Amino acid sequence: MVEYSDMEPNIPDNTGFYCHSKVNGTTFREKDLGHPLPWDQFQVGDRLILIREPENAFDSNAVKVMWVVLKDDDTRQLMHIGYIPKDTAISLSTLIKDGEGKVNYYATINEITGGTEGKEQHGINIKIWFEKLEGN
Repeated sequence: MVEYSDMEPNIPDNTGFYCHSKVNGTTFREKDLGHPLPWDQFQVGDRLILIREPENAFDSNAVKVMWVVLKDDDTRQLMHIGYIPKDTAISLSTLIKDGEGKVNYYATINEITGGTEGKEQHGINIKIWFEKLEGN
């Protein structure tokens, strides 16, 4: 798996790149959990971890989006909040798989949408930075 970096990205243009993506399936996650996601706790800049899910029955390129919950005792817990959209996951899954030892990534919540009158359903947009490791 590509190594997740907990550091703020400082990626020169010639060594890395970034992309934006939506998070799909948040409504389905709420149904699976039996309660709403903690929309009032999500913040722009919150850390995310992306995990390939090749055994996914619907898409062998599926990439889970996990929210990093920082607890009061400085421990971390991961909450599955959705998936990278299928068209983006094809490339992203391959990059995560083939990038082991060559690429680090850093993912954050970039925007929280909805939750307002006329647009009650929430959504999450994310930003993912990739950094080529030295020597690659």
